[in-house]
Amino acid sequence: MLKRSPLYPLHKKLGAKFTEFAGFEMPLQFTSIKEEHLTVRETV
Repeated sequence: MLKRSPLYPLHKKLGAKFTEFAGFEMPLQFTSIKEEHLTVRETV
């Protein structure tokens, strides 16, 4: 079984898609890659 960080419930609630990394379930992305890219480009 994979380990989960204390932030796992929040990430799950926010719709994260997870991947395995170093024995942990790690959030990979929350929306589409394109949507995240555009958000960063437009708001940073």
